[in-house]
Amino acid sequence: DPRWLETLQTVSHSVSRLEDEIGSQRLLQEEILDEVRAMRRSLGKQRRLDMTFVSLGLILLLAAFASADGQLPVLITSIQQNTQALWLASFGLTLIVSRILFGYRQP
Repeated sequence: DPRWLETLQTVSHSVSRLEDEIGSQRLLQEEILDEVRAMRRSLGKQRRLDMTFVSLGLILLLAAFASADGQLPVLITSIQQNTQALWLASFGLTLIVSRILFGYRQP
């Protein structure tokens, strides 16, 4: 039958086009997966940095309160205890606020 013969001739061309399309879709999917993995690594790194900055800032703030209360001895003998507490609190707040304001920004 000539109709089936024409249909069978176009089937091979359609199959090859489908194979090409599937191949390009597979490549696109691999690129997307690579980007997602890179984003996850980046977010994990940024999360660790956030935790580090906040932890250090809170430790410095707690040290400032301990210093102001007299429970932490003066670390540098040339400054007073109140000045030490002020420096520790300033550094702690600077770490926390700097990470909040100037931390990772997604483009």
